[in-house]
Order: sequence, then C-alpha cells, then structure tokens
Amino acid sequence: TPYARKRKAAEDAFRKLRKWEGDRIPEGGFTLEHLQKHRLKLPTEEKWMAEHVLTENQRVAGAVAAFRAGDHAAFGKILNESHISLRDRVGNSTQELEAMRNLLLGTAGVFGARVTGAGFGGCILAWVREQDAESAADAVRQGYRARFSAKGDVFSVRTGPPAGLLEPGS
Repeated sequence: TPYARKRKAAEDAFRKLRKWEGDRIPEGGFTLEHLQKHRLKLPTEEKWMAEHVLTENQRVAGAVAAFRAGDHAAFGKILNESHISLRDRVGNSTQELEAMRNLLLGTAGVFGARVTGAGFGGCILAWVREQDAESAADAVRQGYRARFSAKGDVFSVRTGPPAGLLEPGS
C-alpha cells in the first residue's frame, strides 16, 4: 500500500541516520540538523519522509502549546503547515481533499485545515470557531457538490477532555 511504502521509507531513513550517527544521537532523538548533515546520502523519498516526521514532531509540540494558550490562529497555522508537508512531502492528498480544504480555508471562522488519517483519499480536519461551524459546513457541502457533482460529507465534532482512567462504577 502507499502508506506502507511511505512508512518503510521513513524507517529506512532513520535506520541509516542511526548507523551514520552512532553514539552521537541526543536523548531527544534525531533533529533536522542530523538530516541536513546526511541528506545527500538518502534517496529522495526517504529524505522527504524523514523531514516530514521531524518537522511534524516540532509541529505537535507547537500545537500543544498553542492549544493550551487558547491561541486558535497559531493552532490553525500549524494545521496548515502540517497539511502542506503531508501534501508535498508525503503526497497523501487528493484533488478532492484539496478542494474541500480550500473551500474551508475560504470560509469565515476557519483557522486551519489538514488532511488526516492515512490520507490518500481520507478526510480533512478543520479548526473552526464554534459560531461559524455550521456556515463552514454548508459552504463545503455546496462548493463540493458544485465542483464534483457529489456529496461531500461534513461531521461537526467538539474537543473533549483528555483521555484518562475511569474509576469503577463511574
């Protein structure tokens, strides 16, 4: 599958970096500097996948900070950056997903959007101001139907509390 091939490319890249760097790997793992140092030795797909993984790890840390600070614009920007990396480095977006994302980004109250799941025809996750969610959903449904003569499904969800242990009887 395309996903398995991409995953293997990332694993192969990091296996090679581990061999080349030996004991010089910091406790936090590889950095973009490690990749930069060895990028000419890696095949293109391995280089792109390793770059995506390393930059995505940075984005996750930034997204957590933005979310905790309630900075919706920063969180949306990170979603957009993630999408661009997934589209351009991983190659797991489609014409339909790009259209849906562009429809969302052109709608008031949408902070950012990215492909999610394994991609390759999956879905788009968007960070939307609550009071604008229904109008954003309507814009996507209408615009998608006009462009593709097909129904574009939209599911509105809210964030919930983080995962945790449930006490017996609760």
